Amino acid sequence: MALQVSKQKPDNVLYMERTQVQLKEVVVHAKEDFIYDLIYSCRKKLFQYNTRRVAKVYYGIETQTRDQPVELLECYYNGIIDGSCLTELKFRNGRIGLASLDNRYFLTRNTSKAMIMISLTGEGEHSPLIPLQLSKRLMKKKFTVSLEYTDDKMNNYYLSILEINIWLLIKKTNSKGQID
Repeated sequence: MALQVSKQKPDNVLYMERTQVQLKEVVVHAKEDFIYDLIYSCRKKLFQYNTRRVAKVYYGIETQTRDQPVELLECYYNGIIDGSCLTELKFRNGRIGLASLDNRYFLTRNTSKAMIMISLTGEGEHSPLIPLQLSKRLMKKKFTVSLEYTDDKMNNYYLSILEINIWLLIKKTNSKGQID
């Protein structure tokens, strides 16, 4: 912007009008894998814990059928953790909500037993794969991890972890067991 000196006011003060500029979104990705390193260091620390301890455990499930909520369950437990495995849950408090659908009620039973079967650092045949069970290399292949935000002191990291879906093509077999 150019301003001619002859157009200046006698008090030598320039008055300018504000304009707004809308900047486009910029996404910055780090070259380093510090988030994966962070998760992997948590995995290594879990292997160091060989003591039995008590932890507060929250469990919640919401079930919907035909876009209608039919079940809501929230429970608080005292969990017994042995190393990196949850071995026992002692119920403390909870609430449940049920709604009828076609004059029937739906209730998920024994889901807390499934929680006990999950090992944080070892794969289980009845539990989903979680990042703490994998090496850093495999974690990068199976999961997309991104930093959502941190607290003010950078002590707590909040991550978004998404499993990378692998679609398998299953071909139909005919009555003779041959692949079509």
